[in-house]
Amino acid sequence: MRVPSGESELVRAGAAGDPAALAALWEAYGARVFAFCRRVLVPGEAAADAAQDAFLLAHARLGSLARTGESFGV
Repeated sequence: MRVPSGESELVRAGAAGDPAALAALWEAYGARVFAFCRRVLVPGEAAADAAQDAFLLAHARLGSLARTGESFGV
């Protein structure tokens, strides 16, 4: 997976509520998260819901990621 350049800046901006940063993180990782969910949860709608839930949980943890410097992609 290609990590977006400036991922740590995107995480900090997303934690601060920047919608463009959140969109960039989704653009970088959304398809891969959805593909994983689709493998685990065969129906497309359930996979889409799970991918959305994963990003909502990740969004809630962006502040922690920004403080620790952990990768969003992990």
